[in-house]
Amino acid sequence: MNLFSLMVGIGASLGLLQVWRDAPPRKEFAWLLNGWLILLTALIGGRAGFVWLNPHLFAGDWQAALRFWEGGLIFPTALLAVLLMIPLLTILRRLSIPQAADLTILLLIPLAVSLWLGCGVAGCAYGMALTDQYPWALPVLDSDGTLTYRLPLPYLAAFVLLLIARPVEKKAIELQIPGARASLLGFVLGVHTLIFSSWRADAVPTFQNIRLDLAVGTLLAVIGLFGALVIEVIRLSKALNRRRLSARRPPHPST
Repeated sequence: MNLFSLMVGIGASLGLLQVWRDAPPRKEFAWLLNGWLILLTALIGGRAGFVWLNPHLFAGDWQAALRFWEGGLIFPTALLAVLLMIPLLTILRRLSIPQAADLTILLLIPLAVSLWLGCGVAGCAYGMALTDQYPWALPVLDSDGTLTYRLPLPYLAAFVLLLIARPVEKKAIELQIPGARASLLGFVLGVHTLIFSSWRADAVPTFQNIRLDLAVGTLLAVIGLFGALVIEVIRLSKALNRRRLSARRPPHPST
């Protein structure tokens, strides 16, 4: 197992721990099963996307396509598979769409952080070229085998996501509206993906000249923004209803 796969495994484990801690009482194992289904979907989607875009690597040995632990996963198709899994969870596991979305984002954030860190240790998803005068420059072997010092984009992306995700999650929990966590964190993750993926200087997965990372990041940001708008409408409706109820209450008799 390489370091990239190890980092992804750590992120998945932390995500499952988050699911366990957030599960309703006496439903911990049921929610863990849901988490495993989501992770399995992400694994299949990430591996299938890598094989789909690099069929020449498996032309002589298609069984190697199953050995995902040797490396070869891409985030865009993994994320797309997970998004498609949310409606299936509502059918297979009898969850509402907001419940399934909130459960999914609990796994996606630590998984995204671990993917960026995995790219850092594996020497991929690096930024623009720098000189060795910068002590924080990341030494990377380019595709032609040349040692180049690069902007440590993976570590910067992981740090920023960790820095932003926790306060946003706390705000979503305070709203006490199902789906708020998924909407707000989904929007954050989508915008984060758009920004930091656009700074990548290495080869990125493309299809028909379309960058898959930017396409899926845009999709996630749009879905998150739409969900956030719906959450805001629900919040305003609740506040308006509370005001109406308080206005209808009869005044207390004076003593």
